[in-house]
Amino acid sequence: MKRFFHWALMLMVITLSACSLIERPFTPKITSRIAESTVFGTRTLSVISQPNYVKEETVYVVESEMELAMTAKLLFEEGILMFYYEDRDFDLNTTYDYLDAIMIHAFRFSMGTKTYTQGDTVIKALDYVKIELFNDQRTVVDSHIDAFVDEYLSDSDFRVQIREINKGLVLETKYDTTYLNVDLTAITDHTSFEAYGLFEFDTAVCSGYAKAFLSVAEAVGVPAIVVSSRAMNHAWNLVYDGSAWLYVDSTYNDPIPDKKGRVLTTYLLIDEATLIKGINEQDGHIFDSGDGNGLSAQDYVSFAQYLYPNP
Repeated sequence: MKRFFHWALMLMVITLSACSLIERPFTPKITSRIAESTVFGTRTLSVISQPNYVKEETVYVVESEMELAMTAKLLFEEGILMFYYEDRDFDLNTTYDYLDAIMIHAFRFSMGTKTYTQGDTVIKALDYVKIELFNDQRTVVDSHIDAFVDEYLSDSDFRVQIREINKGLVLETKYDTTYLNVDLTAITDHTSFEAYGLFEFDTAVCSGYAKAFLSVAEAVGVPAIVVSSRAMNHAWNLVYDGSAWLYVDSTYNDPIPDKKGRVLTTYLLIDEATLIKGINEQDGHIFDSGDGNGLSAQDYVSFAQYLYPNP
């Protein structure tokens, strides 16, 4: 089961007096800002200078929804939950989907535009992104991740680590069957959808497994993202095993009803064709089509390769 949260586009307008615009011709300059990420390493962000009447001190140059999502994640790691970038026509849903693929915690997300005007004329527009956590349990989740790593992960080989993450999640978690027949549109918040719920209460639905998998993978340096499907109302992971990008579905690897000590590896490190077909032609996975209707399989692979160009 998977939930999707975002807010509608918002607009802010600042009106400038005529005298405030009497200044020398302005030529913007682009400089670099280094972001040190525990997940993506050292990344270079582009910052563009602004005219004197613009109050925002830092404005980024972003070229795609992928880059916007990555920038949001990088700045989130620094504690920056809202930032501005040069006006671009980016899709709200697509940006959210990319960001959701790399965010561990449940969050609200909004995009908007701030304009500077002279009379009825817009002379400058800046777009912004804002992130708000539903329930900030980062400290609790981090402590659980540390304990999980200490208990299950001692080998540095990617494939071994991926197997152990799947094993640990399945052993420690019971699928929350109370949500099998629930109208998800009526749910605004529930811990079973989050990594927090899995670690703290040992129950989860698919997004909880996928987010928890992502959190541990990030902690040990295994490249991974979350894949979400509106068509299936389901979520799983895309991971790099040291030589290829493959799929893991720890939800499907956890028996229902729960069988203590039993860990399946049916949906562990399988390729796209096998994932879509399903094992024994059952439980085949369905990707969204892309083009504003969720991200396609190729969208997710391209995003993963963008985030981790040299895994």
